[in-house]
Amino acid sequence: MGTRHKFTNGLVVKRLAFASPYCLIDYSSGAAVAVRDGLELLARAGFRCEAFCGARLDFGEEVCLEETLSELGLPWEGRQVAVGPHRMKLLFTRQGRVPITIFRNQSTRRGPTPQEAPAFLAAFGRFLDTTRPDVMLTYGGDRLTDATIRQAHRRRIIAVFALHNLAYRDPAPFRNVDYVTVPSEFAKDYYRQQLGLDCRLVPNVMLPERVKVSDRRPKYLAFVNPQPLKGLFVFARIAERLARRRSDILILIVESRTRARALERTGVDLSWAENLFYMPNTPDPRQFYAVTKVLIMPSVTEESFGLAAAEAMTNGIPVVVSDRGALPETVGEGGIVLDIPARYTVRTTEVPTGEEVEPWVEAIIRLWDDGAFYRQQSDKSLAWSQRWSPERLRPLYVDFLRNVQPQPGPPIVPKLRE
Repeated sequence: MGTRHKFTNGLVVKRLAFASPYCLIDYSSGAAVAVRDGLELLARAGFRCEAFCGARLDFGEEVCLEETLSELGLPWEGRQVAVGPHRMKLLFTRQGRVPITIFRNQSTRRGPTPQEAPAFLAAFGRFLDTTRPDVMLTYGGDRLTDATIRQAHRRRIIAVFALHNLAYRDPAPFRNVDYVTVPSEFAKDYYRQQLGLDCRLVPNVMLPERVKVSDRRPKYLAFVNPQPLKGLFVFARIAERLARRRSDILILIVESRTRARALERTGVDLSWAENLFYMPNTPDPRQFYAVTKVLIMPSVTEESFGLAAAEAMTNGIPVVVSDRGALPETVGEGGIVLDIPARYTVRTTEVPTGEEVEPWVEAIIRLWDDGAFYRQQSDKSLAWSQRWSPERLRPLYVDFLRNVQPQPGPPIVPKLRE
């Protein structure tokens, strides 16, 4: 257990900092996207929000971070800095109203190495002494993340851990935090049962300027992020059935962490399919939502939220999702939820049968052919998506931060403390 801080009651939170070895400008990371949107919402609500992070990205390949910043249209400046005996390169940028300091560790595929970690922590310590936040928001769960939490506690800063996946199997990463937040009731119940964590529900906010399309030209059935856990093998069979029966239904595979060629590894030969198209990974999701008529999300993993589904619904795009994790909760009355047999998991490399995906094919075809049904689902999607609007969530975010207080221990369910 790390050293716990002591406060007097009546703390008024005005300054918020995000800190992680993971890079906050990573547009392939759902956690980074959610946190950036949340920080921007709070900055507009009057909080002073800043960020300090490493250069680790989830791209799956080494990239030039400086070029990525330029491609994103973000202003940036690089400086060689000395903090005590440590010399390092820091990048200074800004997204919206949030200034971001990036510790430029050598590799974008890994966080700071053990050799780079002392310099990272030294720079972070100076960042905290300069910005003097009341609350630190973080995610990551590795040793370096825990070290940043302990640095914050030594300065009497409240630590909030934002959990945006269901990958944690050990409560150790949360032993020094004051609060843990999750984006869904499913995730809250999951971690209560699995790890005994008492999490706070803080839904993801959808900023219109990031996801809302002003001029939609819908023509594709879209599948985002072709990974096995996102239902790649299920999608392969759906695409094959549609290509044979309805080649007029154009299918768009949107790359993210995984390239579209991953489809070849499913064993389903679609080289003959003329209705299959690809879009490279893009930092601007509006590029594919502008041309998406229907979005499918046949995930075989337990989703903690379902960011792509929520973004699509914000644009009035009908969504068809699996019944895994929080997806039914996320789409609610605004989406179509279909079963995927339980034997298909993240470890399964078997492609479902045509019969098993037939409900998906039928739902897609009905949305394509039945104009009244499509408009009904579009209206439901748009109405349901209002729960993630900035206007609705701003009071919840502000209320959460206004009421945080230092905790005597980690957020463990009381009955499990015995």
